[in-house]
Amino acid sequence: MAKKKDSEAAAEAGGGKLTQREAVRRALAAGKDSPAEGVVFLKEEFGITLNNQAFSTLKSQLKKAEGGTAGRGRRGAAHGRTDPHAVELARAVKQLVTRYGAQAVADMATIFAE
Repeated sequence: MAKKKDSEAAAEAGGGKLTQREAVRRALAAGKDSPAEGVVFLKEEFGITLNNQAFSTLKSQLKKAEGGTAGRGRRGAAHGRTDPHAVELARAVKQLVTRYGAQAVADMATIFAE
């Protein structure tokens, strides 16, 4: 479980100012998952004004901190296909096509697929 900040722990215990993060956590606990519902809930319950984007950002951070999924993320990252050298690889394939022709490179690729 993620360690709470001192200000959040104090807010939870009733001493100190309620943070935006803690207020969003409480809104989510009350079932106010959408930014539109959450923003209204925060204003009515705690007098805190947030825009939809800020609510969504804090919600995402909270879900990430508790180990849940925060969103879809990058497609490549979800499938383990992140490669910072993809451009260089594409250039290398292009050089092979220029040197040997597209059909020869396609035939080479089928060897790796086996």
